[in-house]
Amino acid sequence: MFSSFFPKQIDNKNVCAVCHSAYTTKVKLKTLKEVDAKDLPTLQRIYKSYMKELPDTNVKKVPLNFEDLFDKGEKLERKRMAVWFSDLNNMGKKVQLWLGQKEEKILETFNKVTDINIEIITTALKNTFSKHQGTFLPFRLVVAGGDDLCLVMPESYILDFAVNLSASLNEIRSNLKPEDQLNEEWLRKQRKIQNPRQETDKTSESGCAKKSKQDDSHDIEPYCFGGSFVVTSIHTPFKKIHAVGEELMGTAKKATNRKANSVCWMVMAAEEDPLSEKLFELEKPLFIDEDIEGVFPDNRLTFSRYVRMCRFYSEFLTKTSVQQIVSIMTKEKGNSLKVENKLKRYAASEMQKGVSDMLVDQNFRQSDGAFKCARLATLLELMTIQRRFKNE
Repeated sequence: MFSSFFPKQIDNKNVCAVCHSAYTTKVKLKTLKEVDAKDLPTLQRIYKSYMKELPDTNVKKVPLNFEDLFDKGEKLERKRMAVWFSDLNNMGKKVQLWLGQKEEKILETFNKVTDINIEIITTALKNTFSKHQGTFLPFRLVVAGGDDLCLVMPESYILDFAVNLSASLNEIRSNLKPEDQLNEEWLRKQRKIQNPRQETDKTSESGCAKKSKQDDSHDIEPYCFGGSFVVTSIHTPFKKIHAVGEELMGTAKKATNRKANSVCWMVMAAEEDPLSEKLFELEKPLFIDEDIEGVFPDNRLTFSRYVRMCRFYSEFLTKTSVQQIVSIMTKEKGNSLKVENKLKRYAASEMQKGVSDMLVDQNFRQSDGAFKCARLATLLELMTIQRRFKNE
């Protein structure tokens, strides 16, 4: 139970159990393809599934240190990692119904839950890191058990990973067959079998049946996750990162009422990046794919839309022009009207197509047509994380 607190040895050096596990996995990675997946723990099964996509001549190592995430020729002091945290929402009622099955079906169901979770994660990894080149894998799994997930990667990949993880879960969920124990309709039928409803509907004087509060409270909510990521230096203590990540994940879940896949994030201890909540209002947390009406009164954009905007504006905005825009926002203290007027002058004087497009882009407008500086600040922070800009 307490084994993870005691040091283990690697080359006569004391390391924690997590690092020792990563090292053991690294050593066995070359033979992982030949091992039956059923004999492997979840973490190694994910590595094995990802490795299937790599040619035999391109065997990689699992990063033991965070420095291994980056090529040796890169300047590490300017590199930042992103740490992802997530777990599934709305699982309590589902687990109770699965446990109510016949004994031989319970293990079968939970094995299938594990298989599905592994498939969701590995599909997202394959879609995110499909063309990576280098000695080491471009990510390191920290936790992958049950419905919890924590992994580390270079910051430039994290936006795509969040979108790909959401898309993977949604696709697999939509393809579940009606008779599948994980299917939400199957779970609703199982609930009726295990807990026959009592007649709780009361009839009003007009003869209309009223739906009881019990019906709503016992509904089977969709599969979705609450996620977060922390972008920070590779030298930031992981204990601090974990605490912040868990708090952000809780914020995403609470703010979105666990209605769909969601994410919140933070750029931590990044002195070179002036975009932060201390300087500007940012639009977060966010739903990733779908906007659930009525959850956010300010009609926020989805995370996926921001990622698409990052791709579009990275074709027109250089790193210098982004710094100029941030400077304008800083001087005007995020005042939307003043920032808009300054951007108009900047676009006209510098012939900046990207800035001109921003001024007419409805994504930066509120329902009344007013320019919303918080959305510009959110976009620029995400662009800085993704590190894609037009060449100077």
